[in-house]
Amino acid sequence: MTTAPTPSRADALIREHRENMTISSWASDAVDELGRLQAAERTLQRLGYQDRGGQEWAPPIGQAPDFDLIDSLRSRIAELEASKNARIHKLEMQALDLASENSILKRQEQAELEVRKPLPLPLPLSDDDRLRLRSDVARAIWDVMREHEDRCGHALEDVEPKHQVWDCADAAIRAMKDKP
Repeated sequence: MTTAPTPSRADALIREHRENMTISSWASDAVDELGRLQAAERTLQRLGYQDRGGQEWAPPIGQAPDFDLIDSLRSRIAELEASKNARIHKLEMQALDLASENSILKRQEQAELEVRKPLPLPLPLSDDDRLRLRSDVARAIWDVMREHEDRCGHALEDVEPKHQVWDCADAAIRAMKDKP
C-alpha cells in the first residue's frame, strides 16, 4: 500500500514538476530562437553582409544587389547570345553561298576565256581550210550581231558576199595570224 506524501513532500514534488515544465518550455523556446538566428545569419550573408564577430555585421558597400534583376539580365544575355549565334550562322551560310557562286562564275569566266583564246592556225592554210575558217568566224560574228541587233529572220547563208560580217571575219582572221 502506498502512503500519501506529507504536505512538505507534496509541495516539493509540485515545485520540481513546475521547474521541469519551465526548463522544457525554455529549451523549446531556445531551439526556436536558435533556428531564427541561423536563418537571419544566412539572410545577412546572402545580402552581402560580413560577420565582424559578436553583434557587429558590416553592411555591403553600395546598394544591395537586386537578385531578380540579375536573374532577368542573365536570361536576356542568354537570349542575345542565342540570337547572335543564329545571325552568325546565317551570315556564314550566306558567305558559303556567295563563295560557291563566285567559284561557279570564275569557272564560267575561265571557260569563256578559253573559248575566246585564239587557236593556233596551221600555216599555210589550204583553200578549203581558209574558207571553212572564214565561214566559222563569220558565223560567230553573225551570231553576236543577231543577238545585239534585230536580225532574227536572217540567216548567214542569206547574207550577200559584200556584207560587213565577211569583212569582220577577214579582219579577225588577220588578227589571229598576227598574234604570236
